[in-house]
Amino acid sequence: FAFASSGGETATAAVERAAKVSAASAERSGTVVVRITHDGELWAGSTVRWNGSDLSVGSDAPARAGRKPGEHLRVVDGTLYGPDPGTGGWLIQGSPKNIDPDSGTTPDEYLAAVRLDTGGVTLRRIMDGITGLTTTHRVDGSTVYSGKVAAGVIARETGFKEGESLRVLPFGYVAHDEAEDAAAPVGVAVTGGRDDVVRDVTVSWGTWVYTATYSGLGATPAPVAPENARSLLELRGLRP
Repeated sequence: FAFASSGGETATAAVERAAKVSAASAERSGTVVVRITHDGELWAGSTVRWNGSDLSVGSDAPARAGRKPGEHLRVVDGTLYGPDPGTGGWLIQGSPKNIDPDSGTTPDEYLAAVRLDTGGVTLRRIMDGITGLTTTHRVDGSTVYSGKVAAGVIARETGFKEGESLRVLPFGYVAHDEAEDAAAPVGVAVTGGRDDVVRDVTVSWGTWVYTATYSGLGATPAPVAPENARSLLELRGLRP
């Protein structure tokens, strides 16, 4: 790249530096808040907190967009917990490996998504495919890299629903309208903080905006096992 960053640094060098700094902290822990808006209104959203291989996932979306608001998944020391609809508490659901893969919403897939972003893989892929790149230095010391990429650069996963192929954004959200076409151009902006840590990735197309905002890298506490959680196997009568 021949795009200048602060102090004459190229965008490529700035990206590599941000990737290294972010990855070192994100490997330990962090928080990501994902939001999708449509026509300016919240369409879907979730908050993922992780510490090592433990994590919690909560839905922040309106009820019409899918899951009701509230935490709906927690993994602690290799045990999966989910909401107990009978008591409003928690159910012990066994191993996270029991969740069907390739939905984009298994614990391993959540962790893979955050580490791709904070580890620099997503950022490098965006920079490799970006056109019309502009670099903006904000007064708070952050830097924003923005331009256009093909939708497939961001929505890389594919799935099927009612026999139709779907293109899926990170964290399991379906890419609607123009972004369903892998070749369609979408706007993208990546923000790095004064400390060189990746702060957010924003993708926009039509009247849709997808944003993943990172915080607490290296400083997010580990989730704890819910108290008084009931065993799903016992409720099903599969063990005494």
